[in-house]
Amino acid sequence: MAKEPDNEERQGDSAVKRLLREGLFAPLFALWLVTLALVGPAGDFPLNDDWVYAKTVQSLAEGEGYVRHP
Repeated sequence: MAKEPDNEERQGDSAVKRLLREGLFAPLFALWLVTLALVGPAGDFPLNDDWVYAKTVQSLAEGEGYVRHP
């Protein structure tokens, strides 16, 4: 009969080992694949600081001059 690891041994485990041991790796990986298929990692869409750049270009194009955005 296998000895059940105590709390100290469990805290030393990596997250991946814990996921594999508890059988959570496959469902999480499947969820990641579904998300990847629905969203897609490649796309022409603005990210975090791209909005600031876009607003600056917009204000320049509209003739308002340089407007610093926070």
